[in-house]
Amino acid sequence: MAYLTPHQEKALNYKNHISLTANAGSGKTFVLSKRFLKIITEENISLRNIAAITFTDKAASELYKKIATQIEEEIKVSSNEKEIRKLESLRRQLVSANISTIHSFCIDILREHPVEAELDANFSPIDESASEELIELSVEEMIKESLKNKSNEDKLKNLIRIYSSKNLLAKELITLVKNRKNVLTVADKIYSKSEADIALFFHQSFLNYFEKIFQTKIDSTISSLNKINEVVFAENKNNQFAIEIRSLTKKLETESDNENIIKILLDTKNQALTKENKVKSRGYLKNNLRSGLQNEIDLTEQFFEDFSKLDYLDNFFEVENELARFGKNIIYFLSKVIEIYGKKKKDNGYLDYEDILLHTKNILVSENVRKDLSEKYKYIMIDEYQDTNEIQYNIFLPILEKLKTGNLFIVGDEKQSIYMFRDAELEVFDVTKNDIKSASGPEYLLTLPDSFRMAPAICLFANLLFKKLFAEPNLLFNEVEHSDLVCARTDENSGKIEILLTKNNNETESVEKDTGKFDTEAEIVAKRILKLIYSDDVQDKTIWNDIAVLCRKRKYFNELEKAFVKYNIPFVILGGKGFYQKQTVYDIYNYFSFLADKQNDTALIGILRSTL
Repeated sequence: MAYLTPHQEKALNYKNHISLTANAGSGKTFVLSKRFLKIITEENISLRNIAAITFTDKAASELYKKIATQIEEEIKVSSNEKEIRKLESLRRQLVSANISTIHSFCIDILREHPVEAELDANFSPIDESASEELIELSVEEMIKESLKNKSNEDKLKNLIRIYSSKNLLAKELITLVKNRKNVLTVADKIYSKSEADIALFFHQSFLNYFEKIFQTKIDSTISSLNKINEVVFAENKNNQFAIEIRSLTKKLETESDNENIIKILLDTKNQALTKENKVKSRGYLKNNLRSGLQNEIDLTEQFFEDFSKLDYLDNFFEVENELARFGKNIIYFLSKVIEIYGKKKKDNGYLDYEDILLHTKNILVSENVRKDLSEKYKYIMIDEYQDTNEIQYNIFLPILEKLKTGNLFIVGDEKQSIYMFRDAELEVFDVTKNDIKSASGPEYLLTLPDSFRMAPAICLFANLLFKKLFAEPNLLFNEVEHSDLVCARTDENSGKIEILLTKNNNETESVEKDTGKFDTEAEIVAKRILKLIYSDDVQDKTIWNDIAVLCRKRKYFNELEKAFVKYNIPFVILGGKGFYQKQTVYDIYNYFSFLADKQNDTALIGILRSTL
């Protein structure tokens, strides 16, 4: 039986709300399953009173399996007949446990409260593919109707001109519908105002963000420029560039208006730097004067490199007014698409992923629904909390009456929120931590620093690398602080880090393929695998199943497949495009769907597109 570390043991306290920050490989799923088991064995409650929310169906299945395994282990080691009977009963009941994704959890709530949600109790959740087909139909219908309407025709044609084609506009509208939760929130907060007010809001936001991003760096840049100027003046006290830069830095020291600061910085950049954002050597800081100033030069050039990414125009109000007009127009047509899309779903009794969350959030406004769910869910545990968003936060917290009832346990790692899954908002993790801190106390913001997965050498390399990458995090950009991983492995495998290098740029790529002078990345990987398999200097014999190749994107699979085939390396692709995601399978499915129901417009559109 696996034993708990002191850090893991603390996380099993189910009498208090807990936030657990868990490093990769720290055993968080083990802790979740142990906590679940502890509650159901020590508390006299139904399994239906506990909700364990995971990010994917696969994760839910793994958690279920872990809990079932632990129950089996407890039965084997127990000598108490009464305890064994209780565990066996729990094992049978486990099939009814709420271990699911957030969408499955919300579907159950909507099934229980269809009247409050104003839904057909027999609604059908639809997947992303079916949803996209309906959205595309809705966009096409909206465009067709709007071009027949005199009052809408000019506005729509103007948008088509901006996007350069009807297809690109349609593509943008499809994207906006998929992300309608955020878009409609922005529409309500910003685009409900007049064009002039929206333009003013844009400009003020620009100035506010400029201050947040650049203000802390301006003082050090002024200091660096002053040091550079001292050297220039020592060589020539009448240097015109240095005189002008000194005047500008003095203005920067006293100026408080952000708009004026931007203008002064633009003038300073023109005086001190080239178009490539390098400190001028001709007429200003000659090459022979640069000794001992490299740090100041680097800091100045980096600041103005970042600053140059801002587009500050003299006619900004004109531009921002046009942007406001554009935004109001796109929102206007988007609302029409959403209306058509909503009708199509209602006619078929469909709900997409976004609807499921929105309807659940909306019915929680009802005090009766909140009370019912608060009585039902005494314990809520949420995995991968770094991938949660605001709407999910506004589902869980009301169920627990803002942490006044029940118990909340969240586990995640801000450092692993790198792909922004399903519109994840990292700020929600921090907000929930503060809620838990207020409700339970700071001692219940826990961490799992141990890593049972990494070998010592890999752990050391990761700490060394990420300590630099995560230095000076900017919270404005959702950057997080570094925290060292603690190697908790007890075996003798120390691990090893190797870096395989290859030429990989556009100029040499054709040479590599045409002449074979250089190995491609895929071939280098293939040859390294062969060396692992057949080399005599490996202590423990490596077999094919011991090797895994991770790729950032699926597009890299093709080159690796070719290289592995070339060198007779057996391989299995995991996470690639599955059989049922292939277009041919979608086409066959659409044909049969249309034959079964001639009114199925979605299937018909899919068939017509497949023949193009």
